[in-house]
Amino acid sequence: MIASKRNRVCDEKSLMTMETNRVTMLPENQTVVFYTPLKGNDVLVRTGTIGEGSCLFHSVLLAHSSEYQALSHDRRREFVQKLRSSMSRGVSKGDWERLGDGMVSRVPFQEKMREMMGEIYTTVPFGGDGLSSLGHSARKVLSEILVDSRARKICRLISDLVPYEEGFEQTIFPNTAKGCENDTGVGRWGKIMKQETFKYMATRPELQGVPDDKLVSLKNGVFVLVNTMVKEAEHSVYKKYKSTLKDTAEDVDQQLIQLVSERFDRDIYFVDGNTRMPYKNDFSCTDNIKGRRAIIILWVDSVHFEVIGRLLPGNRVQRDFGPDDPLIKKLRTFLCEPGKVASKYPELASYLPKEYASRSDHEETGLYQIPSPSSSESSGNDEW
Repeated sequence: MIASKRNRVCDEKSLMTMETNRVTMLPENQTVVFYTPLKGNDVLVRTGTIGEGSCLFHSVLLAHSSEYQALSHDRRREFVQKLRSSMSRGVSKGDWERLGDGMVSRVPFQEKMREMMGEIYTTVPFGGDGLSSLGHSARKVLSEILVDSRARKICRLISDLVPYEEGFEQTIFPNTAKGCENDTGVGRWGKIMKQETFKYMATRPELQGVPDDKLVSLKNGVFVLVNTMVKEAEHSVYKKYKSTLKDTAEDVDQQLIQLVSERFDRDIYFVDGNTRMPYKNDFSCTDNIKGRRAIIILWVDSVHFEVIGRLLPGNRVQRDFGPDDPLIKKLRTFLCEPGKVASKYPELASYLPKEYASRSDHEETGLYQIPSPSSSESSGNDEW
């Protein structure tokens, strides 16, 4: 890609000051040399992007889309808003349940179940009085299950036999979560929660000697309660996720990064602006890196994203890289195969975590310590 004509120029002195100080957010479209030990023989640059909750989208699009590159500031923001809305509409419930190995759906779903059960138990008597004081989801659940006096009686009996703190909070919810911890999504939650509720109820002495027909009615009441709660919790948190996805003010999390990676069919590598080295978390080598073409994103002050590129002859900047590009292979090795760094890229060995660093003079330099760049590396390449 050829850099935009709107890029701003800074002089050599300003550039050297920028490169020896901490990385700070650039104005949109401004491109400057970026020093990192990863550079090898390359001249790497970074380009400023629009600063809002969608800066990851702006960074990826700047690297990927010629259409986006030609747009004005306002049109770029409109472009991203439409993209996020499109992605929100395209996320099916199955997609949502698979994100982050199920964690995206499972965690908020469990929180919603606890929230609703707590409201049902502690806000009003379980007979249905005072529904107007409940939150929308709890009110909806009770409105659906308390259809007549018989249903109200069964629900009161459940609340007597299964106290909220000892029963649900301390026993049933933890056991259900443990039974679902390896699941993708929330599909089995209702089944396991009913089983755990029946197991808890079986320990209650009040049920000894109760006629079978009454036990069946009680179990049916639990069945209806849990199924109705599961349905509402799943609908509520899925709807909230889709709403968050299209909201340009929402910050980026790992699950959104995964969606963006899949949408653009690109591996996404992150470089920490504080260390100037690859940033790694538990998902770096599983969700984002799959041997596809790649984009490199700079994480600035832990709040903003910019895009990193390679300066080419003719003041062109490459921001989209093949999977076998030497720079990408270096990043992938550092993140995903750190044990090979010392032999393949010995100049980077001292930046590894201590368990991988070679037993040498560099071992005491600490994690990802960055030396100051020399003037020859910074000067003469001020901006494109």
